[in-house]
Amino acid sequence: MLFIGASAGNIIGPHLYTPEEAPRYYRGIRSNLALFVVIILLVGVGAVYITYLNKRHARERERLGKSAYVVDLSMAKSSKLASEEEGGAINDGKAAGGVGDKAFDDVTDLKNEDFIYVL
Repeated sequence: MLFIGASAGNIIGPHLYTPEEAPRYYRGIRSNLALFVVIILLVGVGAVYITYLNKRHARERERLGKSAYVVDLSMAKSSKLASEEEGGAINDGKAAGGVGDKAFDDVTDLKNEDFIYVL
């Protein structure tokens, strides 16, 4: 989607700035401002949706008797050090309490209750 949006913008953009509107380019500037507002709104909606999905997965983990709180240490330098600092269950495939059991199963992120989205 990002590639398609960027390509469409590259095609449409030059047509919004015409020499007849120089030096103010009202149509181009209004269009850019409107698209920036749309991007900000889409990022906000995406963040709210990701938070909702994380909460839904936490409820599902609790229902299955797992820890609701999962710490993603995939980018940590030392998973042992980070796990001692953070506390809670670890989502690295070696966690206690059953978290990470589906790490290599052939399921989508939406169906894998151990999957968390990182904001």
